[in-house]
Amino acid sequence: MSDSSKINLIKEFGGDLEENLIKDLARGKTGKFNGDNLDIRVNTNDIRMSNRNKDYHFFASNFVIDRVIPDVSVEQVPVDLDASTPCVDKFVPNDSEISIYKDTLKVLLGRVMAEHISGFTWFSKVIPDHIHHIYEEEMAQPSKVHSLPLSLNNECSYEGCLHILQEYTEMINRWYRKAGRVNELDKLQVPVGGDQLTRVRFQGAKSLRAGCHTYQERFEQLHPMIIELFHTLQDFLEKMCKKFLKLNDGRDEGTLAHIKINIQRCNVNGNVKSRFKVYLLFN
Repeated sequence: MSDSSKINLIKEFGGDLEENLIKDLARGKTGKFNGDNLDIRVNTNDIRMSNRNKDYHFFASNFVIDRVIPDVSVEQVPVDLDASTPCVDKFVPNDSEISIYKDTLKVLLGRVMAEHISGFTWFSKVIPDHIHHIYEEEMAQPSKVHSLPLSLNNECSYEGCLHILQEYTEMINRWYRKAGRVNELDKLQVPVGGDQLTRVRFQGAKSLRAGCHTYQERFEQLHPMIIELFHTLQDFLEKMCKKFLKLNDGRDEGTLAHIKINIQRCNVNGNVKSRFKVYLLFN
């Protein structure tokens, strides 16, 4: 395909994605932004002074539709966080919450025992397929994730963060107008999720606009900035591999190295961050 045909195809595909997102918003749905940096390295075959390897730093985002729509009609009771008289009851689980937690643990542990211990296979006949809770119907629905255009800005600078937040603001204003919800724009607040570093940078960039005149210019529609633990599972798998994956123990039964040989996973070498999906399947 020619370059022009590829560009037209990308534009049509992107238009369909945005149209589906607007349809969800027109049904009264809400959602949140998620984003993270996207680093690309382009290697060249013939390296010269004027032709070297290039590094590109962009920002990839998506918009996740909420399965549970918050009830804005419920009055929020403010919590007194006075350091001199902290209210412990607001943070310690009550008896009802502890009971629900124990019942949930019973189901989860029973599933593990039924799957891995031969004498407890009969557990699978009495353990419920789903843990009952008040949001069963909503959480049974698949998550809807809408991909957004790639932002050609680098989050490492406040200038790039401001451009990204400006793009977010323009997107939600365009979407809500087309969805017929323009009356909500004056008080609209859409959460923005990112890793720890992204959250700090976005919050700092937003503070630079605190003195602007309008709601949109101050990025007040993008609130709150939420930390998404993107890298927590990745770091956990890396620590587990450093602790238990000894590639020289391939002959010892029960070790990760022995399992690796049995299932013929030759691409498992201990470097989790280079092959994250492989290690998710391996573990």
